[in-house]
Amino acid sequence: MLTGNTLWLRRQLLLVAAMMVTMAALTPGQAAATANPNPGVRPAESKPFGKSYGEWSALWWQQALAVHKGSDSSFGAGSVDCTALGTGHVAFLVGTTGGAASRSCSLPAGTAVLFPLINTESSIIEGNGTTEAELRANAGQLADQFTDLTAVVDGTALSDLGSYRFQSPLFTWTAPVDNVFGVPPTSDPTTAVADGYWIMLTPLSPGVHTISFGGAVPNVFTTAATYTITVTPDHHQPPSLHVSFRSDPAA
Repeated sequence: MLTGNTLWLRRQLLLVAAMMVTMAALTPGQAAATANPNPGVRPAESKPFGKSYGEWSALWWQQALAVHKGSDSSFGAGSVDCTALGTGHVAFLVGTTGGAASRSCSLPAGTAVLFPLINTESSIIEGNGTTEAELRANAGQLADQFTDLTAVVDGTALSDLGSYRFQSPLFTWTAPVDNVFGVPPTSDPTTAVADGYWIMLTPLSPGVHTISFGGAVPNVFTTAATYTITVTPDHHQPPSLHVSFRSDPAA
């Protein structure tokens, strides 16, 4: 005689079995799409090119803090050089130090793209703490206030942006007198920690793409950037390595 608990257990076992059959029937591509809510974005737990998102954020800050002020800098508006910051295989895009900016540039095919929705760093030279714990707490307290997160690629709004928050390992930076952030200039490396929201895109397909991103600290700070990026073909790159976010023939 079957009790109510026994019947419930059988139903649960049958449900689990059905789910396993369904998952087994998925192709590898379908399974990946199920796991990743944003195809074309490197998953939060991944290590693109051997580095975690947190490690990439530290490298971004090291380079960004070394940028000089000027209309021709990566933080300017209009035509910019999207390869000025980054590595040979990853281009670093930047937000703004306040307000909005529209930019255009070109990238070679096969280049991944990293950008912050909104981010911050805390360092010893800025008086944000003297220990790792203090620096992490300071950066985290500010990042906890970030809101209005947005990231749109070729008209498609990315989802689950809250899961792309990362804190960096400890790193050091130096900055020139005329740095774009207005931090204390130093030629002696200062220790820092970064915190914020990041997206890394897999290489875009040849053609024209639009990327918009930003965030805010309510009543204090807003950042928004829009890039129009022309990806130039690389005939030595297999087409399968490119990802398009839209069906526009131009993309």
